This record gives sequence, C-alpha cells and structure tokens, in this order.
Amino acid sequence: MLWTLPAFAQGVLTPRASAGREGLQPSTDAAWELAPTAQVKWTCGAGQRNADASECLAAVVAASSGKANGHIKLVDTPLVPPGCSYSHVSGAALFNSGTGQVGSEEKDYQLVCATSGKSSAASVPPLQPSPARFAPQEDGESAGLAVCVTGQLARLELRSKVQNLLAVHGPERVGLFVVLEKGDAVYVNAKTHQVEGGCDVEPTPDEVQEAAQPYLRGAIFPKHKIYPVNMSEWPRYRSDLNGHGLRSEHEKLFHLQSHHAQFEHGQECARLMLEEEERTGKRYEAMVRVRDNGVVSAQFSPLAIIATAGSREVFAKDCNGWAGVSDKVLIVPRDMVESAFMHHFDMMSSILEDPPTADAHHTATMRGISSRVTSSEELLLAFLENANLTVSRLSGFIPVIDGRCFKATEPRHGGTTPDPAGKQWCAEPSCKDCNGSALPWDLDGFGFCNTTCEEMMPGIGGGAHPMDWADQVSSSVQNAAAGRVPA
Repeated sequence: MLWTLPAFAQGVLTPRASAGREGLQPSTDAAWELAPTAQVKWTCGAGQRNADASECLAAVVAASSGKANGHIKLVDTPLVPPGCSYSHVSGAALFNSGTGQVGSEEKDYQLVCATSGKSSAASVPPLQPSPARFAPQEDGESAGLAVCVTGQLARLELRSKVQNLLAVHGPERVGLFVVLEKGDAVYVNAKTHQVEGGCDVEPTPDEVQEAAQPYLRGAIFPKHKIYPVNMSEWPRYRSDLNGHGLRSEHEKLFHLQSHHAQFEHGQECARLMLEEEERTGKRYEAMVRVRDNGVVSAQFSPLAIIATAGSREVFAKDCNGWAGVSDKVLIVPRDMVESAFMHHFDMMSSILEDPPTADAHHTATMRGISSRVTSSEELLLAFLENANLTVSRLSGFIPVIDGRCFKATEPRHGGTTPDPAGKQWCAEPSCKDCNGSALPWDLDGFGFCNTTCEEMMPGIGGGAHPMDWADQVSSSVQNAAAGRVPA
C-alpha cells in the first residue's frame, strides 16, 4: 500500500478544462513522441525540438498514448531532465524551467519531442496555480533532512525516532519515509526475539501513519517476497556456516533473502524521497537510513554531521563492521543518495536465477562482488566502494542502537509520543551493537536489554556444536564470541 497525500494536496498543476483528457488535444501541426529513456545527455533526436511550457501537458498526453495522468508539474530542479518530459515515477507531465540533469542511467523520464515546427498549442487550456502550500519553491530551497526507515512493520520502534530525530528538526525541516514489510517479525538472533508480552503484535499501516504525523511524507507496506537467489553466485558467503549440508545452505539462503529485501526497501525509500522532491520542488540536504528497530538514544542531527562532509563521503557507526560497514544506520549527503541507494538491488537482481534482462549490464560487476564477500557488512561496503563513495566511521556521534522489544503496554502509547502497539524497547549488549552516544539517555522507559552476551550465546566454550548457536545469532555475535573483536 502506498501512502499519499489527499488529492487536493498533490502539488500538481491541472488544466482548467472540465472535459478531462478529451480537452487536451494538441495542435495537429506537431507530431509528439517520447525520446529514449536513460540518456547520457538529455536531448531530442536530430531535427526535433522539446515541447515548451504551453505545449507540455497536451504533448505528454499525446506522446504517451493517453498513459499520462493528465497532470503537469512545474519545477526548477537539477533532479529531472530540463524542459518537458514524461515522468514514469508519477505518471505526470513535467516542465523543468531550470538547467536540470545532464543525463541519467535511470529509466524514470522521457523527453517529449516534436517532429515538425512549433505548435500553436491553441487547444491547450491555460494552467492554474496549485494550492499555495505546495506551490513550486524557489530554486535551491532546502527541505532539510530525509529520514528513511526500512525493515518490518512488526519490528518498528517509532517513539525514539520521533522524539530524538524528527522533532529535533521539526516538520518543516524533516520528512519521514518508511518502507516496512508486512508479516511476522523475523530476527536472525533468535535469543533476542521476545515472543511474549505483545512484542510480536504487528501494528496496522494506519496506526503507523497516524503516529508518524506530522512528519510522514511517504510510506509503502509491501508483502514479503521470495527472491530466486542463485547460491552458486555466492561461493564465500557465510563460510562460517559450512559443513552441515542442506542445513547450511538453507541458513545462507535465509540471510541472502533478507539482504535482497533490505536493499530493495532502501531503493524504494530513496525513490519516495525523490518523488517528494519532484512534487514540492524542494531538495533535501541529506538522507539518514535507519533500521526498523533502531533506537535513537539521544537528540541527533545528521545535518550537523554532513555539514563538513568531503567529496563522495558518507557516514556510518564505527563498530560492528566485521571487515565491512555497520548497516545499523547510514548518513548520506543529498548528492550521494542515488549512488548510495538506487542501484544495489538492481545489481543483486542481475545474478538471480533467471535475472531481469534490464539488469544484465550489472552482471559482471556484481559477480566480482558476490564472489568475494562473506557477510552483509562486507556486501554494503563493496556496494559503496563500487559507487566511488568513501565511508567515514564515527565513534561517538551517531546515537542509534540496535533495539529489541521487551514488552507491550496498555494503553497503546508510551509517554507523550505514540509508539504503535504500545511496545517498549531496550538496547542490545555491546557485543551486538555499540552505544554510539554517551549515557544517560533522555528516553523514559528505555534502557539496556536484560541479557548478556553469554546468555545470547549459550554453550560457547562449553562443548556445544557451533551450528547449535549459529542458527540463533548473527556472524557479528559469533565473531565477538570467538574473540575476534573486543566485546
């Protein structure tokens, strides 16, 4: 389900004519067609021209054979092609009065071009301005921070994110985007999964959307997918699980299925942000991606971190990287969002069983990555390095900690800020995730989980077979238990 604003607040320009698309007939002296997608440099063909502002809506409707939705958006932004184009993202016509993108490898837009001279456009109705609240913004006007929360609906912790991240910036300077899969909560670390006390109750999408106001800008709640992973393409992945035949392969497949979902959700979340920028004409300064169960333990402004960012620099926590990058939280300056989020799932899809032909150009690169990575953390680092991004690992400035629900309360709100299903949360011990900030926290009812690393990994050092606990805990906890990093 895709959450959208009410129709009156869509921020589009609509024609005055009441006859619907029948009133959008372009002049007969111009034959409109769609230029190719994914151009290195946006241009019409030889002898062609792009539709101007007065022609754009009718031209898009004609060129798309009626597939366009009959709306037009007027923007001044570097995020879409210059001039008149058809957006496959929103289904609308776009007219960008700015210099726009030089080109793009994405297949989201097509220029609309004429094969003859200038049209009189006499039949194009004059455009009416959109409501003032969503009128096109001044060039370069900032939308502040985009917060992207991905994962599972049943694992969502919201209260700390509202109190210590969203409210710190305010609704005019932050936008929340969520992609949360519906279905039973799944934890790799079974020992930290509380199944009693209401912790497995899945809030409804409506509950989440209500609790996330006034910050929510877009949300998707997809069903669980099964990805046709080709295990032969991942020869070194999770070699610590080898030696148990099909049981080992099933465990590896489970992890890889989760990674595919993680990267697809990240891509969809970034796409929601891009659509919001297109809709408002504003541009975010940065995106922070936080996992569903990440607890923000203290007030936190990622914009302060990216203010001193170097070229192609992104930020993560300086712990639990396991020769890669910790995937608990990622802070990305706006210019790097497409590189950091928009291509990884397509790359992984290129080596699935019967991969999509559209992703074939990623195959060679992806095979070079999948043939050597051994964990999700190494996979994330390989993707970021492939995108020519540099990861800066910060030890004391990112107060986001891996959390677990320990009980649910009634009424279904904790403190003054609502948390869906009334769940209460705690932070994992240091072998699972570092603190990321100085204590004490400023969150009523939050604290460390009442468990220890020894309790999470029973039998280690006592003769238990490694597979007995490998089924229950992640590679990061296994490494800590084996003494490869300080607990």
